[in-house]
Amino acid sequence: VVVVASGNDGADACNYSPASATKAITVGATTITDEAAYYSNAGSCVDVLAPGTDITSAWIGSSSATEVLSGMCACACVRLHVCVRCASMACPHVAGVAAQYMAR
Repeated sequence: VVVVASGNDGADACNYSPASATKAITVGATTITDEAAYYSNAGSCVDVLAPGTDITSAWIGSSSATEVLSGMCACACVRLHVCVRCASMACPHVAGVAAQYMAR
């Protein structure tokens, strides 16, 4: 099973790779209020939505470093020159569920 992010352009995910891959589970991002995130690509290629805004993630700098990733994570890109798109933050939620399902 392959889980991919829908993308972060607020556009049709079917126009992007790998989001348009027919055999992948394509994940869009939601907000903390469980609404589709404005930046998350959408459309018929998106299979499922998962939390992707205000996600606390492991980060660079030390083994205990964390960063709260929000929106398109532009502040992280500017400040650290490392870009992490937040639809990508939704993928681990779905990958974990898929792994649990496959383990049964």
